[in-house]
Amino acid sequence: MISAGTPLGDVAEYLGDTVQTLVKTYLHASGVDPVSTLDKILGAVGKGKP
Repeated sequence: MISAGTPLGDVAEYLGDTVQTLVKTYLHASGVDPVSTLDKILGAVGKGKP
């Protein structure tokens, strides 16, 4: 559900857990470099472009 984009709070509520428990128990590093995602979010910011 999280990988599909469901917000953490909604997943936690569905499972009957808190977000903190959800993160500690179910989320683990995937090994994917987050730079490309940050570039998508930030666009040209930080690249010296307007």
